[in-house]
Amino acid sequence: MDITGRSILLTGGGSGIGIGLALGLAPKDVRLVLVGRHVEPLEEVAEQVRAAGSQAAVVTADLSQPGVPADVVAQATAAFGGIDVLINDAGNVRAGRIDSITEDEITAQLQLNLTAPILLTRAALPALRASGNGLVVMMSSAIGLVAMASEQFRRLRQSRRQRAATPSRHLPAPEEVSGRWV
Repeated sequence: MDITGRSILLTGGGSGIGIGLALGLAPKDVRLVLVGRHVEPLEEVAEQVRAAGSQAAVVTADLSQPGVPADVVAQATAAFGGIDVLINDAGNVRAGRIDSITEDEITAQLQLNLTAPILLTRAALPALRASGNGLVVMMSSAIGLVAMASEQFRRLRQSRRQRAATPSRHLPAPEEVSGRWV
């Protein structure tokens, strides 16, 4: 699929793999709608996307909240006149011993990792079909395929919390991003 000039809705666009995807797509002359919960990192990524020659819009939203996926699709459609590609990349991990994870944490994880992508995809289907060549990409983590002792999970969770608490975020320059859009 040639993505030149395509409108792409990317969730999780302000952190992790989402940044890599956005910066990897930016040289392809795309119209990218970046979605996430925090406006500052989204705006930073959008600036880099624009600097690379593509268009970018930012939608700040918590996809796990009722009605938000449909609102995000409406905003993305309004921004660039449609949606050709939906990349469901937003996600979270609350790792640890099952007896130490609260019911609210389990529910929040399922809401963002399972329910939100399904509802977002359902809401985007009319726009994707109207594009004539719509595509849905569902990102996932391989962490579920790795056996780890509970102490390793604890360290992983602590490391992620420390990174999240760090006030400055390093956004890699496009040449620092490994991997390619396939």
